Parts: sequence; C-alpha cells; structure tokens
Amino acid sequence: MTEVDVVRTPLGPCAVTMRDGRVCRVRLGARGGGATRRLPAARRWLASWFAGRSPAVPLDLAGVPGFHRKVYDVVRRIPPGSTRTYGEVARAAGRPGAARAVGQAMARNPVPLFIP
Repeated sequence: MTEVDVVRTPLGPCAVTMRDGRVCRVRLGARGGGATRRLPAARRWLASWFAGRSPAVPLDLAGVPGFHRKVYDVVRRIPPGSTRTYGEVARAAGRPGAARAVGQAMARNPVPLFIP
C-alpha cells in the first residue's frame, strides 16, 4: 500500500511517499494536495534528520536501476559532513569512468534527504 504525507520542514513542504512501511520517494517543495494521511514514522525521521541526526530509514528502491542503486549504496556510506566527487563515487561503485553516470543517478535520486 502506498501512502503520502506532506510535512512542513525548514526547507518548505516535503512530500514523503511510503510503500509498505518503507520510504520510496521524498519530494521537496511539494504541495499538500497529494497527501493521503499522516505518516508518524516519516515525520519522526524527517524531524531527526533536520535535528542533525542520521536516522536509520527503511528505503524501498524498487524500480531503481542497478547502477543507480550501487551509487546510492556508496553515497550512503559517506560520513556526514564529508564530500566525494562523482569520480570518487564512480570508482567506489566499481565503474571508474562513470562520473557522468553518477551525476545522472544523483539527479534522479528518489529520496534526496536520506541519500544526500
């Protein structure tokens, strides 16, 4: 079952879509029209994230292409406050010449707050 909640955040309204208790999409700048119900877990995770903590959020990345998923796994392991270039992420994902593909994967990131 897919459910949507629109939550006020310091960055403005944020729509969180959950499927079977797992976050599958986060959309910043969302309008309230798509909300179907309040999702307390999503609200707690967002509050924690905006408080500077890194909550363990269960994600549903079904439908995400394999290389993108690998990129997201690499990015999730980057410590908070640290940065990596797309080239460094590509190397860590096993495709050293794929920096542009990493950029495309990050541009299509369905959960940008939880996979920054």
